Amino acid sequence: MASAKEAVAKAQAGDVIVLGPGTHFGPLVVSVSNVTLRGETGARVTANVETWKPAWTKETAYGPFAYSTPIQFEPVTVSIDQRVMINAEERRGGLSVHQFGAGRNGRAALGGVFTYVAKEKKLIVSFANDLDPAKHLIEAAAEQTSAITIKDADNVSVKNLILTGGMAGLHFTKTHDSVVEGCLIYGVDSGVRFGLGASNCKMLGNDITWNEDSLHGDCSATTADVGNDVWHTHKKYGTYDVHSCVSSVARIPTSAQFFCRY
Repeated sequence: MASAKEAVAKAQAGDVIVLGPGTHFGPLVVSVSNVTLRGETGARVTANVETWKPAWTKETAYGPFAYSTPIQFEPVTVSIDQRVMINAEERRGGLSVHQFGAGRNGRAALGGVFTYVAKEKKLIVSFANDLDPAKHLIEAAAEQTSAITIKDADNVSVKNLILTGGMAGLHFTKTHDSVVEGCLIYGVDSGVRFGLGASNCKMLGNDITWNEDSLHGDCSATTADVGNDVWHTHKKYGTYDVHSCVSSVARIPTSAQFFCRY
């Protein structure tokens, strides 16, 4: 097959799709029952937009270490070198973070922040020092996309994959008896989402890491408050409080491993 998307689109009941090492661009939507999607060591599925290539311009009007680039979609996640950055939303006053920081420690503790400016279709990023984003891998995933979505299909298995970028690594919706197992999930808005119409679905033995404070450097020991700026930015300007860790899910398997917002 030419791509993971093509393989998933052509899947039939009973198929086992094996993804080889390397990055496979999604989002992938599995909509056929009784399908297994399995990765070989190093196989990575991402919802990051393959065709988006940032063109950076220094933007000191927004902040001393700020840059901008055109972007034709609203991003749910932006990452630098596969580490997710903090989303300081414009509608919540997030642009001020790039100039002044947040919390009592100023900008010193914030390693990577982004804001989407909807009217101008522009992405603003800034850092704790004068880091040149053109020398780093900057990726973005669009709103309402996930690395893998299981939808309108039952008994689907996703195993041994690295899932990154998007509103979820794995999104269950309108599916029964499906499972995600043995996956590494990071750099997403939520590790696994149990959506409308998902029942008896399981996550087993996954490593699901919430790392919205990546690129965060330790504060001065004299503050006795490591991470203060990161917490303040999320709570005042970001998305940490948009929903609870687990909602409308009666039981979580004992082998589930995940970290949540609170």
